[in-house]
Amino acid sequence: MEDGIKALERGLHDRAADLFQESVTVDYSNGAGYYHLALVKLRTGEYGEVEGLLEKAEMLLENRPEWTERLEELRREFHQHRPD
Repeated sequence: MEDGIKALERGLHDRAADLFQESVTVDYSNGAGYYHLALVKLRTGEYGEVEGLLEKAEMLLENRPEWTERLEELRREFHQHRPD
């Protein structure tokens, strides 16, 4: 996760996506991994995967109030950018 966040911060979207994908493959209950993977997909315009990833993140992080605002912001951003 840390390496994925660093790659994302540096604008290395493909590398970040690979690392976040690996994190959710290793631990399918990693809500933060799904959130970050959705974020990368949104940033790279891969809208088809964002909603499913975001739903998974929301389900896994629903009892963690520190994630509520971040998830809501990402969902709003997704709705603003996705093609109709």
